[in-house]
Amino acid sequence: MARPGVSYIDHIAASSNLMRSFRRIIAWLLSLGYVIAAVVLYPSYRTRTWRALAPALFATLAAMGTIGWMGQSLNLFSMIGQVLVLGMGVDYGIFMQGKRGSDFGAAILGVTLAAMSTLLSFGLLTFSSTPALANFGLSVLVGIGFSWILAPCFVETLEI
Repeated sequence: MARPGVSYIDHIAASSNLMRSFRRIIAWLLSLGYVIAAVVLYPSYRTRTWRALAPALFATLAAMGTIGWMGQSLNLFSMIGQVLVLGMGVDYGIFMQGKRGSDFGAAILGVTLAAMSTLLSFGLLTFSSTPALANFGLSVLVGIGFSWILAPCFVETLEI
């Protein structure tokens, strides 16, 4: 029985609720990040802005779906990983849109090298025994992998 003036505190539930609210805030900020990236890129790319953003956006959606399909939870650390996917994926899209003609091979090489170094450095966290690091690593691994694969798919073809 509880004594008057004494209350029980469930620390696990309190921290779970705090992490849930942080995850929701990061999800909203991630969405806002895509909108801000579109606004910033529009003066330079005009009608091609969507082509620079598409690899990152589709990679984020594919990573979240893949993580769910694998039976993993989409938690705070997964969402933080998607913020990194936003930044790197938009970079890959920009590099691919900026190079045309004979420089296309250089763009593919640059994006591939950047993706491989990111996949190796952050992807190895997937094998961590710490669940938070493993979730972060899996999120970045899948997201950057999809960004790398999708980046060349949105390059505007040139008429010869």
